Amino acid sequence: MYKTDKASLEALSLALDPRDLANLGAVLTYIQQHDLASVPPEEVERLVGGLREIERLRSEGRVYGFHVQDTYADPGDDEGVELHLRHGDTLRPYVRPGGRYFMYTAPYVAHHIKINSLPVSVIYTGDIPLGGEFLGLPQECDPYHPIYLSALEPEEISIFRRAGIDVVMLDVLL
Repeated sequence: MYKTDKASLEALSLALDPRDLANLGAVLTYIQQHDLASVPPEEVERLVGGLREIERLRSEGRVYGFHVQDTYADPGDDEGVELHLRHGDTLRPYVRPGGRYFMYTAPYVAHHIKINSLPVSVIYTGDIPLGGEFLGLPQECDPYHPIYLSALEPEEISIFRRAGIDVVMLDVLL
C-alpha cells in the first residue's frame, strides 16, 4: 500500500494532515480486527508501524507550553510559563529561565518569540497527569521546593493568541 522506508515516511508525514492519519489508522485497524486484508497480517502490521512513525514525525518539533509554579522563586516571580520543544520522545527546554529565582511571564515569552523570530505559531498545552510525567517532563519535581507544571491558564492563552500564536488545549497530551 505504501513504502515504510525513512524517506517515504517523511514525505507522507508532510503530505497527510491529522484527519488523513486518523482515517487511515481507523481503516487499518478495522481491516486488522475483522481479518479483511488481502495481504499477510505482517504486511498490515508493517503499515500500522509506518503510520505510528508518521505520527511521531509529525509531532517532532512541536512546542509545548506549561504554566509553572516554582515555590523556590521569589514571591511575585514564582509563577509563569515555560516552553519545551519536542525532540523525538523527549521534551527539551525552549524558552525557560536559567535559574529558579524568577519565572518568565506569558507577555515576556510572547514578546521574546516575536523579537527573536522564533518559529512558533502554535503552542500545545494540557495537564500532565498528577504525579506523572510527559515525555520525561515531570508534573512535579524537587521535593523540598516543588515546581508544579500544569496547562496554560486562560489569561496566558489569551496573551499568546493576541500575539498571533495559536494555543491548542489537549485533553490528553500527545
